[in-house]
Amino acid sequence: DDGQLLLLQKAGTAVGSIGSNTSGGSALLDLTASALMRMIVGGSTEAMRLLANGNVGIGTTSPGFKLQINGTDSALMQLKNTNGSSGQVRLQFNRDSATRWNIGANLTNDFTFYDQQNTTTPFKIEQGASDNTLVVDSNSRVGIGTTSPSSLLHVAGDATIGGNLTVSGTTTTINTATLDVEDKNITVNYSTGDSSSTADG
Repeated sequence: DDGQLLLLQKAGTAVGSIGSNTSGGSALLDLTASALMRMIVGGSTEAMRLLANGNVGIGTTSPGFKLQINGTDSALMQLKNTNGSSGQVRLQFNRDSATRWNIGANLTNDFTFYDQQNTTTPFKIEQGASDNTLVVDSNSRVGIGTTSPSSLLHVAGDATIGGNLTVSGTTTTINTATLDVEDKNITVNYSTGDSSSTADG
């Protein structure tokens, strides 16, 4: 049996014990007779609670998740690497026994999403990026360089497309003082069965 160094009782009934395991290599806090464990600070303030189902609550007496943090102002959690010359600070997500994703700060302090299954980094934000570099508003419109996108994709500034650009719709508006086309072959008003290469109007 585990060795009991301190037996906890209430009204003559054991509610837990502090001791070690049979080999003496591990310290044990046994609260099998209790439904929960509370940490009280400042005389009466409950700082943390551990339920029998393993849920941990900080700032809440009824955690509904493995870890739930509640705060009256900002509920912040900090992960810090105190070795400034090496090491990353990341959260790892496993759906099963294999590691799938991790997110956080890499060695150059960029925030990245890393796909460990395929060893790729499909998403990265470099440290020093401007405020609201990428915004998705309540209408699912994406703004790059703007906080108030007026269309599904609104780019406020220069844009470079390194591949083919396909535009579908009834109207394409180009509002610019100069249109510079670097390819000599231009087909206007072309569709299936229409070989016209001149513009209407």
